[in-house]
Amino acid sequence: MVSTNRIRRYTVFLNQDLVDFSKPIIVETNGAISVEGMVEPTIETLLQEARHRPDPHILFPAKLTIDVPSSNAVNEQ
Repeated sequence: MVSTNRIRRYTVFLNQDLVDFSKPIIVETNGAISVEGMVEPTIETLLQEARHRPDPHILFPAKLTIDVPSSNAVNEQ
């Protein structure tokens, strides 16, 4: 579960230490389900993240970018 304030979008990085890729996952944002289902790790994501991270022991073959809907519509007058 992720709680946000004044965030429009965020990215969750996943690896086999965090999730079991053979099972569906659920990501909740501010109490609402943002993602539900299977996540497929890819070699492209793994290589891309390996270039950006100095620690080769922390690599992520999957990532989810989640758009956060606005929580309340504000009436402007």
